[in-house]
Amino acid sequence: MKLFSASQIREIDQATIENEPISSIDLVERAASTCSDWIIEAYDHSVSFHVFCGMGNNGADGLAIARHLALAGYSVQVFAIAHRSSGTSNFTRNIERLAEVKLDVHYVNAKKEMPEVDETAVAIDAILGIGLDKPLRGILKDVVQAIQEGYDHVISIDVPTGLPSDLDSTIKLSECVEATHTLTFQFPKLSFMVAGLGEYTGDVHVMDIGLDEEKIHDIDTPYHLTTGYDVVGIRQDRKAFSHKGDYGHALIAAGHKGMLGAAVLATKACLRSGAGLVTTHIPSMGCDVLQISAPEAMVQLDHSETSITSIPIPKRITAVGIGPGLGREKSSFNALTALLEDVQVPLLIDADALHLMSITDSWSKLPANSVLTPHAGEFHTMTGVEFGDSISRLEAARRWAKDHHCIVLLKGAYSAICDSSGNVYFNGSGHPAMAAGGSGDVLSGLITGLLAQGIAPLKAAILGAWLHGRAGEEVAIDRGEHAVVASDLIDYLS
Repeated sequence: MKLFSASQIREIDQATIENEPISSIDLVERAASTCSDWIIEAYDHSVSFHVFCGMGNNGADGLAIARHLALAGYSVQVFAIAHRSSGTSNFTRNIERLAEVKLDVHYVNAKKEMPEVDETAVAIDAILGIGLDKPLRGILKDVVQAIQEGYDHVISIDVPTGLPSDLDSTIKLSECVEATHTLTFQFPKLSFMVAGLGEYTGDVHVMDIGLDEEKIHDIDTPYHLTTGYDVVGIRQDRKAFSHKGDYGHALIAAGHKGMLGAAVLATKACLRSGAGLVTTHIPSMGCDVLQISAPEAMVQLDHSETSITSIPIPKRITAVGIGPGLGREKSSFNALTALLEDVQVPLLIDADALHLMSITDSWSKLPANSVLTPHAGEFHTMTGVEFGDSISRLEAARRWAKDHHCIVLLKGAYSAICDSSGNVYFNGSGHPAMAAGGSGDVLSGLITGLLAQGIAPLKAAILGAWLHGRAGEEVAIDRGEHAVVASDLIDYLS
């Protein structure tokens, strides 16, 4: 799914108006009807709605939603925030339509004019949409503070008021509605994808309002959100007349004294990826541990009892993954350096291997199209930069992928997969239950297995991240979000 900037969304809106054709006021009505249907499905008549509207087109959406809810028999009060001298034509026309159904509008000029709130009240935030380009101030800031202080449940329309829709680190948040639900039109907004901003949306629900599909197709954007629909077809069905050799042979180099579990997790995930064969290179002390934990894998033992000192690449290996639990000893760095010189197949680098390359500035040796899987702390080590916000970190990851001709999978909620062309693919699956030690080791093994099967590095990273996140969603349902451990994810990979 493409993700667009605010200016691009306005282009798509205008194309819809011109090409369908449909009037602007009727497009507002369509959006309001879609949102109202969702609200009516989600809330019974025991609640009352306080609808807060700005005087622009987002406010027009709110006025129309208020009318639909009132006609559906809900208790509705409407509050227009007097933050400008006059409203848009869509706002004005919807004020008139409210009068036709005898629904009063209360204008709010000061915080003291906000309504009293009881436990049945749900706020609908339709104050500002995608047009925000500066921090809130004055009456807007006061109203948002009052909503935050007074309401347990808030539904934001398109974008929570105060939240910029674009990835613009120059816009500093002052006050922002923290929504319970955000009903966003046609596509999630870019700001929903990053830490520090995405927390304000609550549960995001995409409302299909029938925007112009041809225009959506024609507009270029570097930003995408991966959905289940997008990953269909990346991995082909198995042929009836096939054997293990048709599905690749992965080499995992992982583990160190005290961290052999990382090697086990990566190996088992690699096996579960569908790779035909998996060999794991580990310190010799890990032989029994790995053969008992993952009997399907072959084991290649290092000469060292406790660490990895050299990594011979067996014949017919089709991908290599290195890093989980590797340790940070000089001998392990030497083994990594030798591997970088010898490897002729797709390569994934994670965890301690990223650290070793960073502290020795070995990035010039990185093979093209390698997949790097840092979390935020590891990316800080890679770049030597302390990022003040997630947007700056994301832009740095884009530059890093371009400069080093590689794939950077920056892990987190909506993990960002950056390619060497400057594109970013946010992962649309996942669950907070996955925030547990070893989860990244599972991801590394999974992607290595996909690479071994001949899937191109970018597609392997996209598919691996999505399958990993989807497994997290499923296991959280079965185990509960507080009880999930990384090994649980492996049995849910499918």
